[in-house]
Amino acid sequence: MCMEVECIFCAIVKKQVPAKIVYEDEFTLAFLDVRPRSKGMTILVPKQHFENFDENPELSLKVFSSASTISERIKKALQPTAVTISLMPSEVKHFHLRIYPYYKDEVPLIESQPKEMKESELEAVAEKIRQARVEEKPKVEKKEEVKRTEEDILWIKRELELA
Repeated sequence: MCMEVECIFCAIVKKQVPAKIVYEDEFTLAFLDVRPRSKGMTILVPKQHFENFDENPELSLKVFSSASTISERIKKALQPTAVTISLMPSEVKHFHLRIYPYYKDEVPLIESQPKEMKESELEAVAEKIRQARVEEKPKVEKKEEVKRTEEDILWIKRELELA
């Protein structure tokens, strides 16, 4: 968990600041942006505080995996035209991804004005995303690395020269 009291995302993770949480697991938390560029725009953070994804590659992989799950839930719940994931610098110095649903004739650019949404609308969107269930994707198994002897390497090189 985060030790930086000043970080708003850490406060949300600790549930000290209210948020429309749409997804949570052991390592990550996702909540609706209060100033969304599109309906259902979601912020995904690791529960542990760090600023850049390369400071904790293992946890960052879990964040990206959660982003895939959340994107699928948003697609199922809100039927956008597309969903994109953004990793951009921010005034909040806590690593996070922004998940943007796109709708017809609407591109949620950072320059776009935030959408005005009532508390009840945000809650309705959050509930749709929370309730959307998607099939678990099979985990990719890492193939065992083949160990080759010097002799194997020589034979492979020889075969390549003949080809």
